[in-house]
Amino acid sequence: MNNSIIFFLISLHILCMPKMSTCAECCTPINCDTKSSSSDERSLSIEFPFRVKDQQPKSCGSPGFDIHCDSKLGPLLELPNAGNFTVGTIYQYRDSRRIELLDDCLPQKLLKLDLTTTPWRVISLSQDFKVYNCSGIDDFDISYNGGKIDCLSGSNYTVIGARSSSTVTYSNCRFLKNVSVPSIPGLHETYLELNSYSSIYLTWDEQTCTLRGSGSNRRTWLVAITILVCIVIGVSCVLFIWLSTRNDEQRATVVVTTTNTNNVVSPRQSSTQSDHPTSSLDQITINSYPMVVIGPSRRLIKPYDDKCPICLTDYVPGDTLKILPNCLHRFHVDCIDLWLSSKCSCPICRISPPHNNS
Repeated sequence: MNNSIIFFLISLHILCMPKMSTCAECCTPINCDTKSSSSDERSLSIEFPFRVKDQQPKSCGSPGFDIHCDSKLGPLLELPNAGNFTVGTIYQYRDSRRIELLDDCLPQKLLKLDLTTTPWRVISLSQDFKVYNCSGIDDFDISYNGGKIDCLSGSNYTVIGARSSSTVTYSNCRFLKNVSVPSIPGLHETYLELNSYSSIYLTWDEQTCTLRGSGSNRRTWLVAITILVCIVIGVSCVLFIWLSTRNDEQRATVVVTTTNTNNVVSPRQSSTQSDHPTSSLDQITINSYPMVVIGPSRRLIKPYDDKCPICLTDYVPGDTLKILPNCLHRFHVDCIDLWLSSKCSCPICRISPPHNNS
């Protein structure tokens, strides 16, 4: 029984287990097209760990690698606080991975950029800058202390990106933030001004991908619940059978069968019964069998013989018991007298007690 239940559960799990698939099998790369101001067309293939939002399921990419395909700006990647960056190139080959992010006003994005909660890391830091908001400074003075950031400056103020090695001493300049420009060595000159940067390069750790068929989450839960229900049912069945078997074994020692139809009689019993073919005993014989009375000490009540096998009632002090001579089985007087008036053998062992020969 136990082996059958285990085999059933294993078979159910194998049949219901969703099919394992790879990213390449389930998620076809999508090309994200864009047009530049010069009408040059280019296409970027988006594949794992990246996924195209609203076009591919979330299982096709890793968290933080969502790409939005804009019909005008092209592929966009959103970073916390800094907003959307245009994706220039994506390179991933063996242990080398990098992504190029572009923006028309990159210094503005760098002032807000925070990668601490993202999967992204800078490849290297090509230059550190100090950003100031100044007023009343002409362009001539700016050229000696750092580049003016046009996209951040206004008519009444000028935002300067000064190199970290320089010192801005103007009293009307307010320090904003230190900015480090992440870049790949060799792709930018060492001493570019902050306003000259239009792209940055980031890298990420290798992402693992194990997909399941469509509706995998719901199907997995369904399989888990089904298996759990089967286990509960199986355990309940085993427990029920075990308890039933145990009760049958206990009942077999005390249950009295009212007919001899289904009883198996040993050769000794058969010969004993054949010696006394009568179906009952006379009252003189029944009255001749010895009797005992259970006293207050209860010494006559044995752990293995503490109830009448006929009425199944516990023996208590004051009960009168009759003992059959040959087998020494005991019963309530009223119970065994009534039994022997219609049967000529012991209710338990089927051995016929001695008859009165007078």
